[in-house]
Amino acid sequence: MNPTIKLIMVARTMKNHLCRTAQVILLLLACTCSFSGQASELYPKNPEERPLILPQGVGEMTIGPAFLNGNERENMQPVVNLRYALRTYLELTILGIRYRFLNTPNYQWLAEIQNFGINNKLNHHTLIGVHGKQIFTSRLALEYRLGAYLADSHEKDGKTHEIRPSIKLIQKLSDNSAIEALYARRYLSGFNQTQANLFKMNLIYTFHPNIEVIAGYGYSDFNKAVDSVLFNESYNNRYDILIRWRFKAGG
Repeated sequence: MNPTIKLIMVARTMKNHLCRTAQVILLLLACTCSFSGQASELYPKNPEERPLILPQGVGEMTIGPAFLNGNERENMQPVVNLRYALRTYLELTILGIRYRFLNTPNYQWLAEIQNFGINNKLNHHTLIGVHGKQIFTSRLALEYRLGAYLADSHEKDGKTHEIRPSIKLIQKLSDNSAIEALYARRYLSGFNQTQANLFKMNLIYTFHPNIEVIAGYGYSDFNKAVDSVLFNESYNNRYDILIRWRFKAGG
């Protein structure tokens, strides 16, 4: 394909994604006017002080574009995450469930299972793991996570597995901003490599008690699977521009 035509097609695709994202953001802003104050009264404003599970009856949606490059891949894909707390210890995600089994003023632990759906390469892609948080001060917290990622492939009679321990630091910068830094070590089976590293950093700015904007960067030295399956985190560099909105949906 002519490089000029390819560039025009990529530009049009990016424009369409950005327009859709802008429309959803405007819709969320409009909805927030109706829900103003309801969710924020139940949930800490600063990320380092927040519990792992939302308050009962509160939902949270995160949306926006992610720009990926590397591993023979350079595109933009939408990010859509939704979770809702049925109880103070039980939370539903789009295709998963999270259950908190330990809750003290400074320590929390939960168990989670998440299915990432089906595409033309994978029958299913499932996460089973535990997630913990330790709050040191009103400005500093750490999160710990250990997950097992399991997947089946349509193209190959085999499976891919991953064990991923990670640690995330959450540091308050001001009353309206915080920074997150995450490092994960990936132990792989069924891929070109047996180990990989993942690094992510997010800058979070809260401009409304129920709304925050997230600018993120991620780096991974993970390569795609032997059977060409583009598995989770298959990129060299990733840039996110996300908006997160909380709302009170229960009585």
